[in-house]
Amino acid sequence: TSQSRYWSEAEHKKFLEAVRCFGAHNHKAIAAYVVTRNSAQVRSHSQKFFKKLETFQGKGLPSMARKRK
Repeated sequence: TSQSRYWSEAEHKKFLEAVRCFGAHNHKAIAAYVVTRNSAQVRSHSQKFFKKLETFQGKGLPSMARKRK
């Protein structure tokens, strides 16, 4: 089966749970927890997520959903 380029809501939810458990920089452990993504994909998602988080300061968690065209 081919893996979607975009993270599903379920994958992102597991990512957030794993970040709370293992810390933001433990990409291997997060990937093992998410199961459907490898550590390089987790690293990339993490970088994008935390960059987005910086721009949302104090406005709650940002959505990682793609913008509709």
